[in-house]
Amino acid sequence: MSAPSGRECFEVSVEAKVAHIRFSRPERMNAMTLAFWREMPEIAKELDARGDVRAAVISSTGKHSTDGMDLSVFQTSDALGTDSIAARAERLGFVNGMFDTHEALVEGALAVARKIASKAPVAVAATKQMISFTRDHGVAESFEYLNALQPGIFSIEDIQRAVAAAKSGKPAEFEDLSPRSASGS
Repeated sequence: MSAPSGRECFEVSVEAKVAHIRFSRPERMNAMTLAFWREMPEIAKELDARGDVRAAVISSTGKHSTDGMDLSVFQTSDALGTDSIAARAERLGFVNGMFDTHEALVEGALAVARKIASKAPVAVAATKQMISFTRDHGVAESFEYLNALQPGIFSIEDIQRAVAAAKSGKPAEFEDLSPRSASGS
């Protein structure tokens, strides 16, 4: 499903509970214009409010992207010896994967997002909330928050679905989160 037309900087689609947000101005090298800064938060709010989107991938069209670090810093150099910086970064967990083409990168990111989207949405949302909390708080305070959050996020129905799916070898089907009102409450 595509997002409403009229966006200047992005194309948005949702498939299998995964949103794919693509920068869509390759002729302008996907520059972050005022429209970019207006549209990106709108897209995030729209997707968050739906209740059925569990993961998102942001990619670009064209040869330029504005969504991350220039991976050329990870390129192999003969002066570095046999272990390339890229391979070492991947082995140490700084890079999730190495891809030969843009298309392979996008498909790899979508595969990870589909895996996340296959999990219980309440658990995914709580994990996201916990990661955000720990970014701004110390270890002790984060553990206290986790201990308070955890009992409220367990859904016996989700646990039963996950166990039944594991036994059957089939993917679990979870209920979507309830859509939120436009105000985000």
